Formats: sequence, structure tokens, C-alpha cells
Amino acid sequence: MAKVTGPLLSLSAKGSVGKALVFFEIPHLVGQTAVRQWIAPMNPKSEDQGDIRLYLSAAGRGVKRIEKGSPAHEAIVAKTPIGQLWNSYLVRNIIGDSGANISAALTEFENLSSETKASWNDAADDAGFEASEVTYSAVEDITAGETLYALAKGCYYLGTSIATTDPAGWDETAIGTFTGKLTAS
Repeated sequence: MAKVTGPLLSLSAKGSVGKALVFFEIPHLVGQTAVRQWIAPMNPKSEDQGDIRLYLSAAGRGVKRIEKGSPAHEAIVAKTPIGQLWNSYLVRNIIGDSGANISAALTEFENLSSETKASWNDAADDAGFEASEVTYSAVEDITAGETLYALAKGCYYLGTSIATTDPAGWDETAIGTFTGKLTAS
């Protein structure tokens, strides 16, 4: 049931009218309301949807590990265009168009030597990174090490000062240096 205040003057309205109309507040315009057609919620849980959710989950978990005021945060903010949020800009660069960047990063990670993969996994565990999983995705679960690697690739794609070379060639020391730049002093 919709709650309408001042219906003839259209002061405010929130909620739905049957299964026909939905009144809602516009998130970025406080006090402004809008109306749209009611649409039945859908969640088909297709493999494509699962893949994108998995990519977003991994990118979000990676970005979450960057502390404000850290060298990584400052380097990313310096590369972010005016008017955009640094974290969403980084996520977009980690994922790429239709998941192209993160898919390529995951393939690269698989082709690294077992010793190098172990270094990424150990650094990710030490830094508190988490794995990501979506049960209906065609893509395998993304490990903490793969998440850290994708984050490093995203910083490299941006051309930040914390990832000036391709992470595919990093050794244990370079990986440790990068993860150290994720925390504020």
C-alpha cells in the first residue's frame, strides 16, 4: 500500500499501488520522489549473471583491502578522473568490458609458476584477502591470491605509481612491496 502525503499537491509518495505503480525516493536527490511501473523481481541465476557477480565480488573484496591514506589509495585517487569515485573507477579497470580484464588476469595467474602462485596466495592470506564464490557461475571460484593479482593488474592498467610493471613478472619481494602499499602508515 502506498503512503501519499498531500496527493493533490504531490508532496511525497512511497510504496506501491497494487502491482501497477511504485513510488520511490531518488537516492541522490534527497526529498525528491519518482514513480515507475511495477516490474516483477527476477533473478534467473544464469551462468553469465553468476560470472559477472563473481567478478564484481572479487574486485570489491580487493578494493576493500585498500586503506584510505595508503600509498595505493593516493596513487589510485591521482589517476581517477574528476567526478568519479576512486573505488568504482578501479573496479571498472579490474573487471574491464564484459569481464575481459579480470578474465585475462585469472588466465595469466593460472599460467604462473607454482612458486609464484604460492607467493601471491601467501601475500593475500597475510593481507586478509578473501576468496569469492558464486554457486551458479561458470567460472571457478576466485581465490584470495587471484583477487590480489587482479587488484595488482587493475592498478597496473591504471598506470599507477604502485604498479609500474606488469604483475605477471613480479617476484615475492615485489608482491610484498605492493601489499605493503595497501595499508596506511
